[in-house]
Amino acid sequence: MSNIENLRDIIENYSEELKHLPSSEIENLQALLEDIKDKPKSIWDLDIAGGKEYYVLWTDGHIDANDFISHLDEKKRDMGNAFLTREEAEFELERRKIEAIMKKHSRPFKYEEDNYHLKYFCRSGSICILNSWEFNDGLLYFESKEIARKVIDEIGIDRLKKYWFRVK
Repeated sequence: MSNIENLRDIIENYSEELKHLPSSEIENLQALLEDIKDKPKSIWDLDIAGGKEYYVLWTDGHIDANDFISHLDEKKRDMGNAFLTREEAEFELERRKIEAIMKKHSRPFKYEEDNYHLKYFCRSGSICILNSWEFNDGLLYFESKEIARKVIDEIGIDRLKKYWFRVK
């Protein structure tokens, strides 16, 4: 049984509204399904043999569309500078700007000393400043609560939620 016949069988058995589609519409649906099946789900699905379009985020913040065709494209991906969509690249650009502000004010974790860090509490929808003395979670740490508050004020709560904590 061909893919078109399989699709017609699905339509006939599962959707009263779609039963009466002409063959040309079914073929269009099949082409759409094939396109979806072949579409990469993440940047890691690309290989240089495919030559698919992707977006690169340059160190100056510029975003360009490129074709994934060489080992240089693989290196851009391996460095975290390649994205399937322009929207993903633009999001990462904003996230990195926030990370730079946070790094500017942070310091390495110090065992048995105050290590303030930011946490997002899903239930309340708030950003809190917490302290850790023993456990280094690999976060960005601040020397004081005041510095952490300064970071929140400089970035803004809405930007932190959206780009750092990825809250929709």
